Amino acid sequence: MISAPRIVRENTPEAERYASLRLVAYLTQTVLFIAYSILWIALGIATPIIEWSGGTPPLGQVAVIAVLFGGGLVVLAFPLRVWAGWVLPRSFGQSNQTLANWVVDWAKSNVLAGLFRLVVIFIVYGLIWNLGPIWPLGAVLAVTLMGIVTSFVLPVLILPIFFRRATLPDGELRSSILDLAARAGRGAPEIETIDFSRRTPAANAALVGLGSTRRILLTDTLISRFSDDEVLVIVAHELGHQQGRHIGKQIAAGSALSIVAFFGLDWLGTVAANSFPVPGYDTPAGFPMLVLVLSLMWFVLGPVSAWISRRFEFEADRYAIELTGRADSFVAAMNRLAETNLARYRVPDWEEVLLHTHPSIHRRIHRAEAIN
Repeated sequence: MISAPRIVRENTPEAERYASLRLVAYLTQTVLFIAYSILWIALGIATPIIEWSGGTPPLGQVAVIAVLFGGGLVVLAFPLRVWAGWVLPRSFGQSNQTLANWVVDWAKSNVLAGLFRLVVIFIVYGLIWNLGPIWPLGAVLAVTLMGIVTSFVLPVLILPIFFRRATLPDGELRSSILDLAARAGRGAPEIETIDFSRRTPAANAALVGLGSTRRILLTDTLISRFSDDEVLVIVAHELGHQQGRHIGKQIAAGSALSIVAFFGLDWLGTVAANSFPVPGYDTPAGFPMLVLVLSLMWFVLGPVSAWISRRFEFEADRYAIELTGRADSFVAAMNRLAETNLARYRVPDWEEVLLHTHPSIHRRIHRAEAIN
């Protein structure tokens, strides 16, 4: 029998401290990246490397600079990543991993991210050199197509690298979920579980994939620590994302923001090259400039993307409550998530606006009670 969740109305000291330290880690990593990039640009580190590479084709030069720049940053940031990704969660009971297992996951995620970014970099430079002033439009199209492909293969090729998936076994919970999906009226996606418990006691659920790969993922910790009514309302929330076509809308919103980001890179990168004795972003030696300016553009656009995401979360919350008729179960699930994931009930407005893709638990419960 699963006991009722502790009712949360204010932040616990432990949750407050955990969130504060995670924010410090995020801000420190951001400052480290900016300082590292500026150092490469100010010292002209890329220029002698390009000269040394001699007759290497331009894309080969870009690859050399990208690997050295990215590899140096990974090594420099590694101690901070260990603290933020392993020491801190373990200190607050949010990680079950040994250091060795965490390092394996860290290495796999860095290799995958590095390969993906290298492909994007090759595409962007190829478009810059071949399309002239309209290259940002080509880049947006390319990045959008890559986003669609990545969303399609995520549950079947990428997630299995980190988690073991299994179909939710037959039983009362599965039958209830299928009945819920039938009431939703858009066809039931596959319901699968993933073994979160090998890494963390935290619980989660997500709608992932596109078309034939679309499915709802439930962590094993969610199923073991939440009541069936709470699991059902969380599944209904994910069905709300499906009903609202939020994955496709997120991709479209990302494309629109990418137009601003790439044209912003073109403008700011040109201004910087004309104002300071630094290589242009459109040259292999200007790669650090390209990365820094594009990252700053996404940092500025981040709150817009986060606002869109929070809006979709509210839409899915409303859908879940209306589909199940169980605002009480939704509130209970939110309280249990706060307890299980050591999340804060209230988040400062500035932090939520700038950084959070999900509304605070306080706001979600307040809206749920209003709907009820």
